[in-house]
Amino acid sequence: MASTATSISTNTTTTTTTMPMPITSTMKKSICQLDFQSILTNISHPCSRPGRPFVADFNGDNQLDFAFYCQASGQIIVLFGNGYGSFKAEKTFSTKLLDPPAHIAVGDFNNDNRSDLAITYRDGGKKVYILLSNDNKMFELNTILRIEGDNILTDISVADFNGDKYLDIVVGDIFPPSIIIFVGYGNGSFSMHTMLSAVPSHVSDSFAIVDFNDDGQLDIAVTNENSTIISIYFGRGDGTFVQKWYYSGPLFSKCRILADDFNSDTRIDFLCYNSQKNLIGLMAGFGNGAFELPKWFNISDISPIKTYSEAQETIYFGSDYNCDDHADIISYRRDSAIFGLLGQENGNFERQPILSLIVNEHIGDIAVGDFDNDNYQDIIATYKYPAVVKILLNRCECCKLKKP
Repeated sequence: MASTATSISTNTTTTTTTMPMPITSTMKKSICQLDFQSILTNISHPCSRPGRPFVADFNGDNQLDFAFYCQASGQIIVLFGNGYGSFKAEKTFSTKLLDPPAHIAVGDFNNDNRSDLAITYRDGGKKVYILLSNDNKMFELNTILRIEGDNILTDISVADFNGDKYLDIVVGDIFPPSIIIFVGYGNGSFSMHTMLSAVPSHVSDSFAIVDFNDDGQLDIAVTNENSTIISIYFGRGDGTFVQKWYYSGPLFSKCRILADDFNSDTRIDFLCYNSQKNLIGLMAGFGNGAFELPKWFNISDISPIKTYSEAQETIYFGSDYNCDDHADIISYRRDSAIFGLLGQENGNFERQPILSLIVNEHIGDIAVGDFDNDNYQDIIATYKYPAVVKILLNRCECCKLKKP
């Protein structure tokens, strides 16, 4: 599939930061402590190697479902939610794709109110596989989006970048270093890809997609593997972008990013979690596409991650989990405990344990979603063994007080 040109401004600026002295401040304990109710669900199709889970409505009943790829069998196992914090049915679906996916993105690509999958593979070349959920068969291979060249694709995300109400797909390409966008037509098919240039000689690693400059259009922030640069592409709303500046500095290397309002000023901020150094860097947003230089905070009571491969195995989700109107982070290290970082108004975070490991239990992965329709985010975890899924329903007292 040939690529097409896209309009992107080369009017870039670069902000370089020197190595800062992290701030270690005395934080007050949040009055809204996390509280989760644990519910175990047995899986009738045991999977010793569950892949990364994904949460969406796959059967069109307006309830969240839970699914994961089983590497041992090459099947996708789906638990269909009932809206009360448990599941009403379990089914398995063959994808005819036996290799474990490298990245999975979820979205309704053909506008039938059922979520579909976009998958890339580590050894599958530069291809994106579109698997549709429909009345006849769930996760049936519909389309393969191809990109010229060899090597592999990195992260994948979905969003509507051109305002046509149809989901588009963005992936990171290793060679040449670039961002690839496929425009969706709303029927399960996509346009020829367009390419946005990335930081030369570096690989685009992970995305954060949000409106950073408050113009009503989605922007793309990208980390670049083995680079000290994070780049941001500001969307024009028509599928084209303006690459205006970079933030750079030694602590941004090997960094995972989140975007939310972390300092409670109603503006989107940019947060970098450097898990190798136990540091969180906050770039406070002004709401106009400009940001403050990063302020770094130590995260106490967490053992540093020693290698980048371990850092890649650490999962983060951002939301207001304790209903205090401050953005929080749920984090999990593979084969380790689940813990929360409770956001405070000044951009600091308080660590709170959520789920500790029990002997002979091995957590595979986690995902978040509202499984009991109370408008508050819950957590769900897969286990390598035993063959169970554990739902952690959000029972935070502050969330109960917010209920009408």
